Amino acid sequence: MRLPARFPAVLAIILLAGLAAAQEPSVVLTKPQEALIRQAVWGEMAERTAALEALRKLPSTKERVRRVEEIIRAGRTYPAIQEAKQTFTVPIDGDRKLTVHVQLPKDYDPAQRYPLMAAMGGGPTPDEKRAKAQGAMMYAVWSKPALEASWLVAAIEDTVSILKTTKPLRYPMLTDDHFRAVRDELFRRYALDPDRVHATGISLGSNYATVYAAAHPDWFAGIAPVSTEGESREHVVRNLRHVGVFVLEGAKDKNIRTIEGPRTQAKILDALGYRHRYEEDPDRAHEGFMPKYPAVLRWLAEQPRVPFPKQVVRLAHPGIVPPARRFYWLEADTHQACVEAIVKGNTIDIHAARARRLTLHLSDRLLDLDQPVLVNVNGQKVHEGRVERSLLTAVEDAASLNDSERFAVARLSVPVPDLEAGERWLKTLDARIAPARLPFWEDFAALTMQEARPKLTEKLEQEKGPLPDAPGRTALRVLEAPDASPLRRDDRILEYDGEPFFTDTDGLAFLHSYLWRTRGTTLRLKVLRAGQAQEIVLPLK
Repeated sequence: MRLPARFPAVLAIILLAGLAAAQEPSVVLTKPQEALIRQAVWGEMAERTAALEALRKLPSTKERVRRVEEIIRAGRTYPAIQEAKQTFTVPIDGDRKLTVHVQLPKDYDPAQRYPLMAAMGGGPTPDEKRAKAQGAMMYAVWSKPALEASWLVAAIEDTVSILKTTKPLRYPMLTDDHFRAVRDELFRRYALDPDRVHATGISLGSNYATVYAAAHPDWFAGIAPVSTEGESREHVVRNLRHVGVFVLEGAKDKNIRTIEGPRTQAKILDALGYRHRYEEDPDRAHEGFMPKYPAVLRWLAEQPRVPFPKQVVRLAHPGIVPPARRFYWLEADTHQACVEAIVKGNTIDIHAARARRLTLHLSDRLLDLDQPVLVNVNGQKVHEGRVERSLLTAVEDAASLNDSERFAVARLSVPVPDLEAGERWLKTLDARIAPARLPFWEDFAALTMQEARPKLTEKLEQEKGPLPDAPGRTALRVLEAPDASPLRRDDRILEYDGEPFFTDTDGLAFLHSYLWRTRGTTLRLKVLRAGQAQEIVLPLK
């Protein structure tokens, strides 16, 4: 619900509440201060900013932070809704919008919290009319089992993935940013459980569900791909460690590149010991398997998301959707990072490669913040001591994630020493199961992106040795540059958009893939020219 207070009301709260609780230890938070917390998490942008400024003046105590956690976990308050069928639009990419059709659970109660199934149809479609028909079909096939199971269904009309007329099988992707926009709007409107968010789809929609979950596993409790091409690259699949995966497939499916795609995905999940179910009907083809949906919902309901898992794995990979830098409570400072963290008691042991620093977003749900925390990275101790809880950290994290369960109450930044040890660990994760051929959907979506995105006109070469003041890191040397380029011959590029180059990787290849997998119009470069560091903005045309 949109909170009724506006900017003057926030100022009134600040003036009335002041630091009353700070002066009066017996009061954890006053009612106006609690309202300020809600404003900072769920208010409009101007209201959030003003509320956060006021909260900066409020000292953090254990009792206050605990009360803030209770307020955030209680979530927003929602109005009653009489109409069970809802339709709304979500702005994306400027003036474009996605239409979403929602079926509320029977006897919807805004005081409860419901599981969500976000459904995406097949494609790419030749036009918007058929894209809308796919959305209507997904709404129709999931509504009945969802009503019976008391789930909320949201069917997305994918009017983004429409075939281009210029070249065969070229189409733009429905991106993870688009899905996040839909997810955020659903949470703004409806009483949903953030630990029971799921995605499904048929055909192209099923592939979207898989790649979104592999890039943002902390968004989901589970996914249900139907008639899918599957994901057969082991490093991508490893990122699904805490996401339940239920696949429905037909052995006679001729609409996918190869049945070995979903079969190989199942083999990898089996080998890793991840929770999944793979059902392949020997007599069926590329179809919906609707009678199985009630069983899918029952299976998914058995495993809600764990917002603070004791083990987190985050691996970079060449897939079409790059993984987020943050998985659950573990965040790397590069897109190239490969990291695994395991918590035992109050000790965090981390393997890390291709990163400089890590940020740990901590909570008492993960370890005991009353006690010292020991952090080891690549076998070296990088921290030992208390990590203080912060009221502001809790509020800022809940607001930025739009998640009332996964937010941290303390943050710790630690360095990554001994990158060579990190590379040795990463070598132990080399794929043991050969991948199938790249799926049709990703092949042509990637081609579309590569053809549309700008390419560097400069000729670059990765240096062989490490930088003298940065072990494990190297640079790209400019061999040639057009007259119009801000770069010059013999410039050494140290970073792009904050990403360094590591000696044990093909940094030039990663840079080229970064360019087509992201949508920026410039590159921010850190360059060494004639021994002097410079910041250069390189336009991408």
